[in-house]
Amino acid sequence: MLARIAELYNVTTDYLITGKEDPIKKQAEQAYNDPDFQYAMRSLNGMDQESKEEVLNFIEYVMQKQKGRKPGQRQPRNGQGKQEE
Repeated sequence: MLARIAELYNVTTDYLITGKEDPIKKQAEQAYNDPDFQYAMRSLNGMDQESKEEVLNFIEYVMQKQKGRKPGQRQPRNGQGKQEE
């Protein structure tokens, strides 16, 4: 019953009980319920390790491209120094 109320209001059961939201848990729940995420996990499950690494490298490439970085260029850690080339 509590889970159904949480779903109705798009909150976690933790939030209903404590009034505090666990952002990591909420993000995990949203990912788990995303059909694209489910498809990706099912697809990765049947791949060999080399294929999985290729997929993860492609995801990293797309993420960096989306952030306006050149492929392979990383964000500086702790705001120190220049971006790595």
